Amino acid sequence: LSNAKITKMSVIFESLEKTLVNSLVRLNVSQNKLDVTASKIIGHFLTTVKALEYLNISGCAPAWLNIVESMMDKTGLIKNKTLITLDVSHNPTKGKVQAEMLQFLQNIPNVQVLMASETDLS
Repeated sequence: LSNAKITKMSVIFESLEKTLVNSLVRLNVSQNKLDVTASKIIGHFLTTVKALEYLNISGCAPAWLNIVESMMDKTGLIKNKTLITLDVSHNPTKGKVQAEMLQFLQNIPNVQVLMASETDLS
């Protein structure tokens, strides 16, 4: 789905959650805009997937805070324990966005490979 110029990414994530939640291992949605709705759905998606090991959301400019908030349940944050490779490159993170991205990364504790070029993370 990379660079597919899909305008309603939320529909894609809803479909994936219903059909491939137990078997999807790699997902590349880079260079597609993740608006607020899509960001919320991907956050929930990350709490339900059972096999996802690789996620590329480079150049998507997601709403990090919405991802984090949608990863919460009544008891607090649900961490994704399946992701081991994560690409968040080419997502500028100036100001409060940097703190929101870092909060997201804290919810992905098993990442072994993190690609974060051109993110201004410090």
